[in-house]
Amino acid sequence: MKKKIIIAAIIIIAVALVLLALFVLPQFITNSAALSDSEISAIYAQVAPEEVTLSGTWQNIGPKLIESGAVDLDEFKSLYESYGNPLTDEQIKFFTEGSNEPIIITQKNSHFILNTLWALGLVNKNQIYEKEPMSKYIENGQAANLASTGGWSLGTKDGGELLNSAEIIKLTPEQQEIAEKVAFNSYRPCCNNPTAFPDCNHGSAALGLIELLASQGFSADEIAEAVKDANSISFSQNYYETAVYFKAVEGKDWSEVDPWEVIGKDYSSASGAANTKKKLQELNLVPKAQSGGGGCGV
Repeated sequence: MKKKIIIAAIIIIAVALVLLALFVLPQFITNSAALSDSEISAIYAQVAPEEVTLSGTWQNIGPKLIESGAVDLDEFKSLYESYGNPLTDEQIKFFTEGSNEPIIITQKNSHFILNTLWALGLVNKNQIYEKEPMSKYIENGQAANLASTGGWSLGTKDGGELLNSAEIIKLTPEQQEIAEKVAFNSYRPCCNNPTAFPDCNHGSAALGLIELLASQGFSADEIAEAVKDANSISFSQNYYETAVYFKAVEGKDWSEVDPWEVIGKDYSSASGAANTKKKLQELNLVPKAQSGGGGCGV
C-alpha cells in the first residue's frame, strides 16, 4: 500500500513538472524576452511624465509654513534665483495667500514641490513622531542630526527646533489611522527606512504629502497611489527599472501595478531597488540611465 502511494505521488509530481516545463516556464521566458529597446524606452514616459496631478489641493499650507517658521520666503527666493529658476508669481502667492489649486508636479517644479513638502513633513505635529523609530531619536536628542532636520536651511529656525512643532494639519482618529498605514508601509530607494522614519528630505516630503491628503479625506489606497507617483519623479531611474521589471516579467503596464506593491519594501527600499536591478541584469534588461529626479539637499 505504501509503495502504491509513493508511486502515485511520484507520478503526480512528474506530471506537475511536465506541465510547468510546457506552459509556465515558456510563458515566463516569453514575457521576459518580449521587450524591445524602444518599448523599454517608452516605459520611462509612463514612470516620469512631463506632468503628474496628485490627489488633493494645497489649501492654506503655504501661509502656515511661513507662520510656523518652517519657511523663510526670502531664503526660498534666493535659493531658486541661485539655481537660475526663480520662483514664479504663482509660487510666491502660494506662500503668501494659499492656493486651492491641485498638487501638480512637473519636471520643472519638482524640486520646489519636494522642498515644500519637506518643510511640511518636518514641522507638522503628528503622532507618528511619538512612535518608534522616530520617538527614540527625539528622546535621545539625536533627531536634530538627521538629514531631514540638519539639512533644512530654508526656515527661520533650525530643523531640529522645527521638528514636530506646529499643528498645521489636524487629523481625525480615522485620518490618523490612514496616514499611519501608508507611512509605515511605504519606502524610498535612498534607504531602508519607512516614511514613518523620515530621516531624509524625501521621507519628510512623503510624510507631508501623506498627512495633507489624509486630512482631505482620501483613502489609504488613493494616498498610496499619490506616493507612488510622487516618488516616481524623485527616483525616476529606480522606478523606471521597477516598471521595466513588471512589464517584462508580469506583462503589466506601470498604471496597472498595485501602488502598495511598488511603494513597499520589496521594491521601494534601497535593498529592494538593488534587488530589482539585479533581476533585470539577469534578464539582460537594465534600461539606460535617464535624467530626472531630485537630490537629497535643498
